[in-house]
Amino acid sequence: MAIKYFTYILLVCAFISTIIALAPKEKDKNKEEQPQIVFENSTLYTFNEENLERIVNSTRAMKYKTKDVMYDGKIILRRVDNGTDYIQSDIIIKRLEQYKFLNDVKYNRENNILLNTDEMFYDGIKKIATNTIAFDGVYNNSTIKGKALYYDTNKQIFKAKDTHFEVLLNSNKGNK
Repeated sequence: MAIKYFTYILLVCAFISTIIALAPKEKDKNKEEQPQIVFENSTLYTFNEENLERIVNSTRAMKYKTKDVMYDGKIILRRVDNGTDYIQSDIIIKRLEQYKFLNDVKYNRENNILLNTDEMFYDGIKKIATNTIAFDGVYNNSTIKGKALYYDTNKQIFKAKDTHFEVLLNSNKGNK
């Protein structure tokens, strides 16, 4: 009789343990991905076959499995025509060759183009800068304001929505 009850208890325990094992385990969504490595006051140099391609400075850089996050960062990009572009912001998120600049973004192309915004996306392969919010800046000593920026840095194609462009004219004092 005791053996009969013992077998029933074992059967019930086995049944309950299989139900518990088959129940899907919920992942802890509050658990953030931890950085694999953290750099303080870092400088990263990227070289290609011909020359220096990119310099990245930041006060704090964290390398995760799928992304890199940098704080108070500045990226110096060398163009094909040996010109230089500077992009700096409070937060830089890099996934593969896609950059996301957030908070106080400043884009500078050798003082010919200066753009200020709070968001900018940069494709490192296609060399295209875009954003979806308002921006302002200076283009060849003329002021520009707009939304939804598209700037192809290789072809120097510049587009934006709701653009306000004020051209600074050189005044000739001899002509009245």
